[in-house]
Amino acid sequence: MAVVTSCSKTDINNDDAVMNDLQGTWIGNEMIGTMYQHIKLRIVNDSFEGWVQISDTQAEPEWTELPNEKGLISLSSIQEDSENNIKFRKFAFTCDGRCCGDKSLTLETLSGMLSYVDGNGLILGGKSKLIKKD
Repeated sequence: MAVVTSCSKTDINNDDAVMNDLQGTWIGNEMIGTMYQHIKLRIVNDSFEGWVQISDTQAEPEWTELPNEKGLISLSSIQEDSENNIKFRKFAFTCDGRCCGDKSLTLETLSGMLSYVDGNGLILGGKSKLIKKD
C-alpha cells in the first residue's frame, strides 16, 4: 500500500482540481491533551465516509468497519490568512440533509478541523498533514 501526501501543485482556485486531489482515503491524527484524535476520511466524487476515534497512542487504530458518518462534502470559497500569506479552503460535510450544526461530533470535528491549504494539501487542525492511502 502506497502512502503519499497531497499534491502541492493543485490550483486552489479551481474547484474541480481541488476535489480531484481530494479523491481517495486520508488518515491523520492530532494530539488533544494526552490523547490522540484519529481521523480517517474516504472521498469519492462529492461523497464522504468519515471515522473519528480517540486513542492513547499515535499508532493508527483498528478502524471500525462502518464509518461514523456518511454524506456529501462541498468546498468553501477561498479564504486567506493574510498575516501568514496562506490561502485555504474549508469544507461543509452534510449527512442526510443535516450539517455540522446538528450536534454530530463527527461532522463537527470534520467540518471544524480539516482544511485544504494551498501548497500543503489536506491539513488537520491547522498543523498536521493528512496522508493519502491508496
